[in-house]
Amino acid sequence: MTVPAGWAALDIGPLTSDAFSKTIKQSKTVFWNGPMGVFEDDRFAAGSGSIARAVEQVSGLTVIAGGDTIEAAKKYCDIGKITHLSLAGGATLEFLAGKKLPALEMLRKE
Repeated sequence: MTVPAGWAALDIGPLTSDAFSKTIKQSKTVFWNGPMGVFEDDRFAAGSGSIARAVEQVSGLTVIAGGDTIEAAKKYCDIGKITHLSLAGGATLEFLAGKKLPALEMLRKE
């Protein structure tokens, strides 16, 4: 779908939300980095709420990365059920991509 000029996509739609949630609930490992929309505005929060509730139900490993993503999760689910929370969303993505992070490199034993 293309967003017309002058318009903005502020949330995922209900069909996308349902499809994502179904896949998430069936997953053994879930990594969530980035809210689905402008969750701070209730008019555009349904997608993030749906994803948060789906992640909460996963019985395997769950990781939520990024301060905004954690805030969205706190608004819609019990983050105590999440395996790992990282405020450093960008750094977490770089770590998973195999990039060297200066702060972690300093901790390595030679």
